[in-house]
Amino acid sequence: MWFYRLLCGLSCCLLLACQPEQAAPQWGHDAYIWQRAWRPALLQSVQEGGALFQQWRVLGLEGDARSGSWYRVKVEAAALQHSAHPVWLVVRMNGALGQYNAADTLRTIMDTLAQWQSLGIPLAGLEIDHDCGENSLPGYAHFLQTLRQQLKGKLPLSITMLPAWLDSPQLGHIIAASDQRVLQVHAVQNPRKGLFHSQQAEDWIRRLSRSTDQPFRVALPSYGSMVSFDDWGNLVGIESEARTGVTGAQRQELIVPPAQVAALLQRLRQDPPKGLSGFVWFRLPTREDQRAWQLATLQAVIHNQPLLPRIRVGLTARDSAGLHDLTLINDGNVDAPLPAMLEAPSTCGTGDGIGPYRAQEGVNGLLLQRQQAGLLRPSQRLNIGWLRCSAPPSSLIIHD
Repeated sequence: MWFYRLLCGLSCCLLLACQPEQAAPQWGHDAYIWQRAWRPALLQSVQEGGALFQQWRVLGLEGDARSGSWYRVKVEAAALQHSAHPVWLVVRMNGALGQYNAADTLRTIMDTLAQWQSLGIPLAGLEIDHDCGENSLPGYAHFLQTLRQQLKGKLPLSITMLPAWLDSPQLGHIIAASDQRVLQVHAVQNPRKGLFHSQQAEDWIRRLSRSTDQPFRVALPSYGSMVSFDDWGNLVGIESEARTGVTGAQRQELIVPPAQVAALLQRLRQDPPKGLSGFVWFRLPTREDQRAWQLATLQAVIHNQPLLPRIRVGLTARDSAGLHDLTLINDGNVDAPLPAMLEAPSTCGTGDGIGPYRAQEGVNGLLLQRQQAGLLRPSQRLNIGWLRCSAPPSSLIIHD
Protein backbone atom coordinates (compact mmCIF):
# COMPACT_ATOMS: atom_id res chain seq x y z
CA MET A 1 0.00 0.00 0.00
CA TRP A 2 2.77 2.42 0.91
CA PHE A 3 4.42 1.78 -2.48
CA TYR A 4 1.15 2.58 -4.29
CA ARG A 5 0.81 5.87 -2.38
CA LEU A 6 4.40 6.80 -3.17
CA LEU A 7 3.87 6.02 -6.85
CA CYS A 8 0.70 8.19 -6.93
CA GLY A 9 2.50 11.04 -5.20
CA LEU A 10 5.39 10.94 -7.67
CA SER A 11 2.96 10.87 -10.58
CA CYS A 12 1.15 13.96 -9.29
CA CYS A 13 4.45 15.80 -8.85
CA LEU A 14 5.50 14.92 -12.38
CA LEU A 15 2.16 16.10 -13.78
CA LEU A 16 2.43 19.41 -11.95
CA ALA A 17 6.02 19.88 -13.07
CA CYS A 18 5.03 19.33 -16.67
CA GLN A 19 2.29 21.94 -16.60
CA PRO A 20 3.24 24.93 -18.81
CA GLU A 21 3.85 28.24 -17.09
CA GLN A 22 0.95 30.66 -17.26
CA ALA A 23 1.61 33.18 -20.02
CA ALA A 24 1.77 36.83 -19.03
CA PRO A 25 -1.46 38.68 -19.92
CA GLN A 26 -1.31 40.58 -23.22
CA TRP A 27 -3.05 43.80 -22.24
CA GLY A 28 -3.53 46.63 -24.67
CA HIS A 29 -2.52 50.18 -23.79
CA ASP A 30 -4.40 53.25 -25.03
CA ALA A 31 -3.82 56.91 -24.23
CA TYR A 32 -6.13 59.83 -23.63
CA ILE A 33 -5.34 62.95 -25.62
CA TRP A 34 -6.91 65.56 -23.37
CA GLN A 35 -5.24 68.74 -24.60
CA ARG A 36 -7.60 71.45 -25.81
CA ALA A 37 -4.91 73.10 -27.95
CA TRP A 38 -3.09 70.95 -30.49
CA ARG A 39 0.34 72.53 -30.30
CA PRO A 40 3.43 71.26 -32.20
CA ALA A 41 4.64 69.46 -29.06
CA LEU A 42 1.43 67.43 -28.97
CA LEU A 43 1.72 66.54 -32.64
CA GLN A 44 5.24 65.28 -31.94
CA SER A 45 3.97 63.14 -29.05
CA VAL A 46 1.27 61.61 -31.25
CA GLN A 47 3.99 60.62 -33.69
CA GLU A 48 6.45 59.36 -31.06
CA GLY A 49 3.83 57.55 -28.98
CA GLY A 50 2.46 55.57 -31.89
CA ALA A 51 4.62 52.54 -31.12
CA LEU A 52 3.60 52.53 -27.45
CA PHE A 53 -0.18 52.80 -27.67
CA GLN A 54 -2.79 50.92 -29.67
CA GLN A 55 -5.62 53.49 -29.69
CA TRP A 56 -6.19 57.18 -29.01
CA ARG A 57 -9.09 58.38 -26.87
CA VAL A 58 -9.38 62.00 -27.84
CA LEU A 59 -11.28 64.76 -26.05
CA GLY A 60 -13.39 66.31 -28.78
CA LEU A 61 -16.44 67.74 -27.05
CA GLU A 62 -16.97 69.18 -23.57
CA GLY A 63 -20.30 70.20 -22.10
CA ASP A 64 -21.11 72.60 -19.27
CA ALA A 65 -24.41 71.71 -17.61
CA ARG A 66 -24.85 75.10 -15.92
CA SER A 67 -24.54 77.21 -19.04
CA GLY A 68 -25.83 74.61 -21.46
CA SER A 69 -22.86 75.33 -23.72
CA TRP A 70 -20.59 72.97 -25.61
CA TYR A 71 -16.92 73.41 -26.44
CA ARG A 72 -15.60 71.65 -29.53
CA VAL A 73 -11.89 70.90 -29.50
CA LYS A 74 -10.21 71.67 -32.81
CA VAL A 75 -8.23 68.49 -33.29
CA GLU A 76 -5.62 67.95 -35.98
CA ALA A 77 -7.37 65.40 -38.16
CA ALA A 78 -4.30 64.94 -40.37
CA ALA A 79 -2.16 63.90 -37.38
CA LEU A 80 -4.74 61.33 -36.30
CA GLN A 81 -5.01 59.99 -39.84
CA HIS A 82 -1.24 59.74 -40.19
CA SER A 83 -0.89 57.86 -36.88
CA ALA A 84 -3.07 55.07 -38.35
CA HIS A 85 -4.43 54.34 -34.85
CA PRO A 86 -8.14 53.81 -34.13
CA VAL A 87 -9.61 56.92 -32.49
CA TRP A 88 -12.35 57.19 -29.88
CA LEU A 89 -14.23 60.47 -29.68
CA VAL A 90 -14.47 61.33 -25.97
CA VAL A 91 -17.32 63.54 -24.78
CA ARG A 92 -16.78 65.09 -21.36
CA MET A 93 -20.03 66.06 -19.60
CA ASN A 94 -19.41 68.37 -16.63
CA GLY A 95 -22.10 68.98 -14.03
CA ALA A 96 -25.32 67.22 -13.16
CA LEU A 97 -26.97 65.09 -15.83
CA GLY A 98 -30.39 66.53 -15.03
CA GLN A 99 -29.26 70.01 -16.08
CA TYR A 100 -28.60 68.91 -19.66
CA ASN A 101 -31.24 69.09 -22.35
CA ALA A 102 -31.34 65.47 -23.48
CA ALA A 103 -32.40 66.14 -27.07
CA ASP A 104 -29.81 68.91 -27.54
CA THR A 105 -27.09 66.74 -25.97
CA LEU A 106 -27.80 63.77 -28.24
CA ARG A 107 -27.94 66.00 -31.31
CA THR A 108 -24.64 67.72 -30.44
CA ILE A 109 -22.88 64.39 -29.91
CA MET A 110 -24.16 62.89 -33.15
CA ASP A 111 -23.26 66.06 -35.10
CA THR A 112 -19.71 65.93 -33.74
CA LEU A 113 -19.37 62.27 -34.72
CA ALA A 114 -20.53 63.12 -38.24
CA GLN A 115 -18.06 66.00 -38.42
CA TRP A 116 -15.14 63.77 -37.38
CA GLN A 117 -16.13 61.15 -39.91
CA SER A 118 -16.25 63.80 -42.64
CA LEU A 119 -12.69 64.83 -41.66
CA GLY A 120 -11.48 61.29 -42.29
CA ILE A 121 -10.61 60.57 -38.65
CA PRO A 122 -10.45 56.75 -38.23
CA LEU A 123 -13.20 56.46 -35.62
CA ALA A 124 -13.28 53.34 -33.47
CA GLY A 125 -16.06 54.41 -31.13
CA LEU A 126 -17.62 56.98 -28.82
CA GLU A 127 -16.79 57.39 -25.13
CA ILE A 128 -18.84 59.33 -22.59
CA ASP A 129 -16.97 60.72 -19.58
CA HIS A 130 -19.47 61.79 -16.92
CA ASP A 131 -18.97 61.74 -13.16
CA CYS A 132 -22.52 60.72 -12.44
CA GLY A 133 -23.76 60.76 -8.85
CA GLU A 134 -25.09 57.47 -7.52
CA ASN A 135 -28.64 58.81 -7.20
CA SER A 136 -28.63 59.80 -10.88
CA LEU A 137 -27.42 56.45 -12.22
CA PRO A 138 -30.90 55.27 -13.35
CA GLY A 139 -31.30 58.39 -15.49
CA TYR A 140 -27.75 58.02 -16.79
CA ALA A 141 -28.40 54.41 -17.80
CA HIS A 142 -31.49 55.56 -19.73
CA PHE A 143 -29.47 58.30 -21.43
CA LEU A 144 -26.81 55.78 -22.48
CA GLN A 145 -29.44 53.39 -23.83
CA THR A 146 -30.96 56.17 -25.93
CA LEU A 147 -27.54 57.23 -27.23
CA ARG A 148 -26.65 53.64 -28.03
CA GLN A 149 -29.86 53.31 -30.06
CA GLN A 150 -28.91 56.37 -32.08
CA LEU A 151 -25.53 54.84 -32.87
CA LYS A 152 -27.44 51.92 -34.45
CA GLY A 153 -24.59 49.51 -33.87
CA LYS A 154 -22.28 51.41 -36.25
CA LEU A 155 -19.93 52.46 -33.44
CA PRO A 156 -19.45 50.95 -29.98
CA LEU A 157 -20.23 53.04 -26.90
CA SER A 158 -17.69 53.25 -24.08
CA ILE A 159 -18.10 54.91 -20.69
CA THR A 160 -15.79 55.89 -17.87
CA MET A 161 -16.79 54.36 -14.54
CA LEU A 162 -16.28 55.62 -10.99
CA PRO A 163 -15.39 53.33 -8.07
CA ALA A 164 -18.37 54.79 -6.16
CA TRP A 165 -20.67 52.96 -8.57
CA LEU A 166 -19.37 49.54 -7.50
CA ASP A 167 -21.75 49.44 -4.53
CA SER A 168 -24.77 50.65 -6.48
CA PRO A 169 -27.62 48.29 -7.43
CA GLN A 170 -27.59 50.19 -10.75
CA LEU A 171 -24.12 48.90 -11.67
CA GLY A 172 -25.47 46.11 -13.85
CA HIS A 173 -27.77 48.51 -15.74
CA ILE A 174 -24.88 50.90 -16.44
CA ILE A 175 -22.69 48.06 -17.69
CA ALA A 176 -25.48 46.69 -19.86
CA ALA A 177 -26.05 50.11 -21.44
CA SER A 178 -22.48 50.26 -22.78
CA ASP A 179 -20.21 48.22 -25.02
CA GLN A 180 -16.95 49.08 -23.24
CA ARG A 181 -16.11 50.35 -19.77
CA VAL A 182 -13.07 52.20 -18.40
CA LEU A 183 -12.73 52.17 -14.62
CA GLN A 184 -11.11 55.37 -13.36
CA VAL A 185 -8.89 54.74 -10.34
CA HIS A 186 -7.23 58.16 -10.02
CA ALA A 187 -8.39 61.55 -8.70
CA VAL A 188 -11.68 60.13 -7.45
CA GLN A 189 -11.41 61.03 -3.76
CA ASN A 190 -10.60 64.08 -1.66
CA PRO A 191 -7.67 65.96 -3.31
CA ARG A 192 -5.93 66.13 0.07
CA LYS A 193 -5.63 62.34 -0.08
CA GLY A 194 -3.65 62.48 -3.31
CA LEU A 195 -4.26 61.48 -6.89
CA PHE A 196 -3.59 57.77 -6.67
CA HIS A 197 -3.19 54.97 -4.15
CA SER A 198 -1.87 51.71 -5.55
CA GLN A 199 -3.55 49.32 -3.10
CA GLN A 200 -6.90 51.11 -3.23
CA ALA A 201 -6.80 51.04 -7.03
CA GLU A 202 -6.16 47.30 -7.00
CA ASP A 203 -9.08 46.73 -4.63
CA TRP A 204 -11.43 48.62 -6.97
CA ILE A 205 -10.20 46.68 -10.00
CA ARG A 206 -10.72 43.33 -8.33
CA ARG A 207 -14.15 44.35 -7.03
CA LEU A 208 -15.30 45.23 -10.54
CA SER A 209 -13.85 41.97 -11.81
CA ARG A 210 -15.98 40.05 -9.27
CA SER A 211 -19.08 42.15 -10.06
CA THR A 212 -19.36 41.52 -13.79
CA ASP A 213 -18.54 39.00 -16.48
CA GLN A 214 -18.08 41.82 -19.00
CA PRO A 215 -14.58 43.00 -20.06
CA PHE A 216 -13.28 46.35 -18.88
CA ARG A 217 -10.26 48.61 -19.03
CA VAL A 218 -8.64 50.69 -16.31
CA ALA A 219 -7.63 54.35 -16.57
CA LEU A 220 -4.22 54.91 -14.96
CA PRO A 221 -2.57 58.27 -14.16
CA SER A 222 0.70 59.59 -15.54
CA TYR A 223 0.33 63.23 -14.49
CA GLY A 224 0.60 65.62 -11.58
CA SER A 225 -1.50 68.53 -10.36
CA MET A 226 -1.36 71.48 -8.02
CA VAL A 227 -4.44 72.00 -5.87
CA SER A 228 -5.33 75.28 -4.14
CA PHE A 229 -7.47 75.74 -1.04
CA ASP A 230 -8.91 78.87 0.56
CA ASP A 231 -8.54 79.87 4.22
CA TRP A 232 -11.39 77.54 5.19
CA GLY A 233 -9.93 74.51 3.45
CA ASN A 234 -12.27 74.58 0.48
CA LEU A 235 -10.90 73.50 -2.89
CA VAL A 236 -10.71 76.55 -5.18
CA GLY A 237 -8.57 75.36 -8.07
CA ILE A 238 -6.78 72.46 -9.75
CA GLU A 239 -3.89 73.12 -12.12
CA SER A 240 -2.11 70.47 -14.17
CA GLU A 241 -0.37 71.74 -17.32
CA ALA A 242 -2.62 74.64 -18.33
CA ARG A 243 -2.44 77.61 -15.99
CA THR A 244 -5.79 78.40 -14.39
CA GLY A 245 -4.88 81.68 -12.69
CA VAL A 246 -6.61 80.52 -9.50
CA THR A 247 -4.68 81.19 -6.32
CA GLY A 248 -5.43 80.08 -2.80
CA ALA A 249 -4.14 80.47 0.73
CA GLN A 250 -2.76 76.93 0.61
CA ARG A 251 -1.22 75.06 -2.30
CA GLN A 252 -0.24 71.43 -2.57
CA GLU A 253 1.61 69.65 -5.36
CA LEU A 254 0.20 66.19 -6.04
CA ILE A 255 2.29 63.69 -7.98
CA VAL A 256 1.86 60.07 -8.99
CA PRO A 257 5.19 58.26 -8.48
CA PRO A 258 5.84 55.94 -11.46
CA ALA A 259 7.06 53.23 -9.09
CA GLN A 260 3.63 53.04 -7.45
CA VAL A 261 1.85 52.46 -10.74
CA ALA A 262 4.53 49.99 -11.84
CA ALA A 263 4.00 48.05 -8.60
CA LEU A 264 0.26 47.86 -9.27
CA LEU A 265 0.84 46.53 -12.78
CA GLN A 266 3.24 43.91 -11.46
CA ARG A 267 0.68 42.63 -8.93
CA LEU A 268 -1.97 42.48 -11.65
CA ARG A 269 0.40 40.52 -13.92
CA GLN A 270 1.01 37.99 -11.17
CA ASP A 271 -2.70 37.52 -10.49
CA PRO A 272 -4.68 38.82 -13.51
CA PRO A 273 -8.26 39.87 -12.66
CA LYS A 274 -10.96 38.25 -14.75
CA GLY A 275 -12.25 40.57 -17.46
CA LEU A 276 -9.39 43.08 -17.38
CA SER A 277 -8.59 43.73 -21.05
CA GLY A 278 -6.23 46.70 -20.95
CA PHE A 279 -5.35 50.16 -19.72
CA VAL A 280 -5.93 53.74 -20.80
CA TRP A 281 -3.30 56.25 -19.67
CA PHE A 282 -4.26 59.74 -18.66
CA ARG A 283 -2.81 61.42 -20.49
CA LEU A 284 -0.48 61.52 -23.54
CA PRO A 285 2.41 63.76 -22.38
CA THR A 286 4.37 66.32 -24.35
CA ARG A 287 7.91 67.61 -23.97
CA GLU A 288 6.44 70.92 -22.75
CA ASP A 289 4.69 69.31 -19.77
CA GLN A 290 6.03 70.17 -16.35
CA ARG A 291 4.04 67.75 -14.20
CA ALA A 292 3.22 64.78 -16.46
CA TRP A 293 5.57 61.85 -16.93
CA GLN A 294 7.60 61.81 -20.10
CA LEU A 295 7.09 59.15 -22.76
CA ALA A 296 10.30 57.40 -21.70
CA THR A 297 8.86 56.89 -18.21
CA LEU A 298 5.54 55.64 -19.56
CA GLN A 299 7.37 53.17 -21.79
CA ALA A 300 9.40 51.82 -18.89
CA VAL A 301 6.31 51.34 -16.71
CA ILE A 302 4.30 49.69 -19.49
CA HIS A 303 7.12 47.31 -20.46
CA ASN A 304 8.06 46.51 -16.85
CA GLN A 305 11.54 47.98 -17.20
CA PRO A 306 13.65 49.31 -14.29
CA LEU A 307 12.98 52.97 -13.50
CA LEU A 308 16.43 54.52 -13.42
CA PRO A 309 17.55 58.16 -13.43
CA ARG A 310 21.03 58.69 -14.91
CA ILE A 311 22.50 62.12 -14.25
CA ARG A 312 25.78 63.11 -15.89
CA VAL A 313 27.65 66.37 -16.38
CA GLY A 314 28.38 67.65 -19.85
CA LEU A 315 31.41 69.89 -20.39
CA THR A 316 31.60 72.10 -23.47
CA ALA A 317 34.75 74.12 -24.21
CA ARG A 318 33.82 77.71 -25.06
CA ASP A 319 37.30 79.04 -25.94
CA SER A 320 40.96 78.07 -25.95
CA ALA A 321 41.60 79.77 -22.58
CA GLY A 322 40.01 76.98 -20.53
CA LEU A 323 36.44 78.28 -20.33
CA HIS A 324 33.84 75.50 -20.16
CA ASP A 325 30.05 75.48 -19.95
CA LEU A 326 28.45 72.98 -17.58
CA THR A 327 25.28 71.05 -18.39
CA LEU A 328 23.36 68.47 -16.38
CA ILE A 329 21.88 65.69 -18.54
CA ASN A 330 19.45 62.96 -17.54
CA ASP A 331 20.04 59.88 -19.70
CA GLY A 332 17.61 57.81 -17.63
CA ASN A 333 13.92 57.03 -18.12
CA VAL A 334 12.49 58.73 -15.04
CA ASP A 335 12.71 62.17 -13.43
CA ALA A 336 15.91 62.70 -11.45
CA PRO A 337 16.33 65.08 -8.48
CA LEU A 338 18.93 67.76 -9.09
CA PRO A 339 22.21 66.82 -7.34
CA ALA A 340 22.80 68.63 -4.08
CA MET A 341 26.37 69.55 -5.02
CA LEU A 342 28.97 69.16 -7.76
CA GLU A 343 32.70 69.20 -7.04
CA ALA A 344 35.04 70.64 -9.68
CA PRO A 345 38.57 69.36 -10.31
CA SER A 346 41.39 71.22 -8.55
CA THR A 347 42.57 72.50 -11.95
CA CYS A 348 39.43 74.65 -12.19
CA GLY A 349 40.05 77.79 -10.13
CA THR A 350 37.15 80.03 -11.07
CA GLY A 351 33.54 79.58 -12.07
CA ASP A 352 29.96 80.33 -11.20
CA GLY A 353 26.57 78.70 -11.14
CA ILE A 354 23.46 79.47 -13.18
CA GLY A 355 19.82 78.86 -12.33
CA PRO A 356 19.50 76.65 -9.25
CA TYR A 357 23.27 76.49 -8.59
CA ARG A 358 25.77 78.86 -7.00
CA ALA A 359 29.58 78.53 -6.78
CA GLN A 360 31.47 78.54 -3.50
CA GLU A 361 34.93 77.62 -2.30
CA GLY A 362 35.34 74.15 -0.86
CA VAL A 363 38.17 72.44 1.00
CA ASN A 364 39.54 70.85 -2.17
CA GLY A 365 38.41 73.39 -4.70
CA LEU A 366 35.36 74.96 -6.29
CA LEU A 367 31.87 73.62 -5.50
CA LEU A 368 28.55 74.19 -7.21
CA GLN A 369 25.91 74.14 -4.49
CA ARG A 370 22.23 73.63 -5.27
CA GLN A 371 20.10 76.51 -3.99
CA GLN A 372 16.73 75.26 -5.13
CA ALA A 373 15.38 71.72 -5.40
CA GLY A 374 14.11 70.53 -8.75
CA LEU A 375 13.76 67.65 -11.16
CA LEU A 376 15.49 66.86 -14.42
CA ARG A 377 13.19 65.14 -16.90
CA PRO A 378 14.36 62.21 -19.06
CA SER A 379 16.53 63.52 -21.95
CA GLN A 380 16.43 67.02 -20.46
CA ARG A 381 19.54 69.20 -20.43
CA LEU A 382 20.04 72.03 -17.93
CA ASN A 383 22.75 74.67 -18.12
CA ILE A 384 24.07 75.06 -14.56
CA GLY A 385 27.19 77.23 -14.85
CA TRP A 386 30.73 77.63 -16.15
CA LEU A 387 34.32 76.86 -15.13
CA ARG A 388 37.70 78.16 -16.15
CA CYS A 389 40.37 75.48 -15.87
CA SER A 390 44.13 75.39 -16.36
CA ALA A 391 43.89 71.87 -17.82
CA PRO A 392 41.05 70.09 -19.63
CA PRO A 393 38.71 68.83 -16.87
CA SER A 394 37.77 65.15 -16.94
CA SER A 395 34.45 65.51 -15.14
CA LEU A 396 32.84 66.76 -11.95
CA ILE A 397 32.06 64.65 -8.89
CA ILE A 398 28.30 64.49 -8.27
CA HIS A 399 27.09 64.50 -4.66
CA ASP A 400 23.46 63.53 -4.14
